[in-house]
Amino acid sequence: MKKSIRISALALCLVLLLALAACSGGSSSGGRKIEGELPDIMEKIYETADVDADTRDFLGGLDEFEIPEDQFEYYFFVKDVDYSAAYASVPMINVVPYQVCLLRVNEGVDVEKLKEDIMANANPRKWVCVEVDPSDVRVESEGDLIFFAMAENSDKYAEAFHKLAD
Repeated sequence: MKKSIRISALALCLVLLLALAACSGGSSSGGRKIEGELPDIMEKIYETADVDADTRDFLGGLDEFEIPEDQFEYYFFVKDVDYSAAYASVPMINVVPYQVCLLRVNEGVDVEKLKEDIMANANPRKWVCVEVDPSDVRVESEGDLIFFAMAENSDKYAEAFHKLAD
């Protein structure tokens, strides 16, 4: 009788351990993180992105700002997200469809699920009269930080984003 109780207790411990491991995080980045304030991170992405001189000039004229809570859904196409900071980089008045956003989520958020939701709801035609090619929509992450771009050269910005991780 005592042996079966021990086996049952051991099995229960294993199940609990597996459940804790499954719920412990939502990042596929294997513990990599990008530390710092979102404006600084955005600046580093643009500094290190492998883009041509014309694109670099374009990047210098972008408007960057913390995304107000009431505009969060406009930029990320999802709502009711537990986050600590959201930041956008967009042209003010331009016929170029472009946005690059950063989102720092709070502990416990399922990052992979959130990335899937953003990608599923992203609208590359959100601008009047212009659109970005659907292949230029990217949602990436490192730890608790999500990178979301709808822009030509989004692969180059995503690459620069990943290089910033520890």
